[in-house]
Amino acid sequence: MKKNPTELLYLDNFRGFAKSVIPIRPITFFVGENSTGKSSVMSVLHLARDYSFWTDPDFDTQNQHLGGFDDLRTSGTRRTSFVIGSARDQINYDGKLQPSTIIGSFENNEGLPQCTKLSVAVKGGMLTVFQDSGHSYAQRLNLETPADTVSSADLQSVVELHEKANSSNAVKLDIHAPPGVPLFHLLQMGDRMLKQALKGEESEFPEFPFFGFWMPDSEAVWLAPIRTKPRRTYDGTKKAFSAEGDHTPYLLKSQLSRKTIAAKFRSLLERLGRDSHLFDNIGVRSFGRGNGAPFEVQVEVDGVPLSLSNVGYGVSQVLPILVEVLARSKNSIFHIQQPEVHLHPRAQAALGELIYLLAVEEEKRFVIETHSDFLIDRFRSMIKEKGNRGYAGNSSVIFFHRERGHNVAQELLLTEEGEYPIEQPSSFRDFFIKEQMRSLSL
Repeated sequence: MKKNPTELLYLDNFRGFAKSVIPIRPITFFVGENSTGKSSVMSVLHLARDYSFWTDPDFDTQNQHLGGFDDLRTSGTRRTSFVIGSARDQINYDGKLQPSTIIGSFENNEGLPQCTKLSVAVKGGMLTVFQDSGHSYAQRLNLETPADTVSSADLQSVVELHEKANSSNAVKLDIHAPPGVPLFHLLQMGDRMLKQALKGEESEFPEFPFFGFWMPDSEAVWLAPIRTKPRRTYDGTKKAFSAEGDHTPYLLKSQLSRKTIAAKFRSLLERLGRDSHLFDNIGVRSFGRGNGAPFEVQVEVDGVPLSLSNVGYGVSQVLPILVEVLARSKNSIFHIQQPEVHLHPRAQAALGELIYLLAVEEEKRFVIETHSDFLIDRFRSMIKEKGNRGYAGNSSVIFFHRERGHNVAQELLLTEEGEYPIEQPSSFRDFFIKEQMRSLSL
């Protein structure tokens, strides 16, 4: 496994963040006090890695509800736009891995954010399109220092070039595009027109991989902090995926009925239940024959099968997470908010161990927003006990805090022993140390 961030997220003038580059590694934990931007970053990270967001930007989706322009732009600023960018190493249409970057500037359009300038960059070249005074413009640049992998410095360089592009240094496109047209649709047209305009010049530009550009290697699964309440019985009709876990009982039933995967699925589920003291086993009881028959999710505690609705609330709240992370294929990506909700500290620690096992054995990737030290500390202790297994440089904690009126996201890269780095923000451990000293009457 490479020792680099798998993704970089850039935010400027967005919900308190100023020119922030946030690295996302295969295992990344978001921690910090309330109202420091964790949930906002998690949401925009999920949006920005999706191709459809850039073709028609929407900040209010089924799972992300970020609001209008004034809800997104940093309050109290005079600037009339905010910037979002993302960079990642991506498999190109020809099968080669290369760093790819996309940057968008957003302005107010009748209360909603509208992308008014869009840039894409690949190894060696960059293309920017925008509209100004009813005209469409494009600019193509060589990148003098092409990198073989994403880096914070290269991302910031692309952002600077993106912001400098204007009507005086770009080429006016001989096309009629209505105001507000999604700029992603102008990229390929602008690229073709620029090639024609620059034909015969010595400078050669790289080919932009428009076919498949910004297609993720794996779809990120979003799991919400508030999950669905348990029911006594469920009808047999299959449910579509829901971030709150409405579909979880149906997915559980499906996994347990598939002989090729049921044994491993059940084994991991039982291990988590045993280590967490939440349950001994989980199964499904059908009230009839056929796939459409009603059924009940049963939770076995101390040898007694109980309905899911009759056991502790923590079981029903963690079940959507457990079933989803176990059922998904290798290399899956998960964005999970507060998985520790309603869980005892022992269960939180067991969840941290499961995350480690799935990362090592199935190369699953996680971005987790959490307030649980128990979850993170168990993950860290697993690195130390079992060996980092390639996770040195691939696991980090992002600490969110307020500094000089801005939200700041500072990376704490875990060592080969699972330890935090020596240099830490002063506020990172102050609260916990003071509380421990108080409990010891020191």
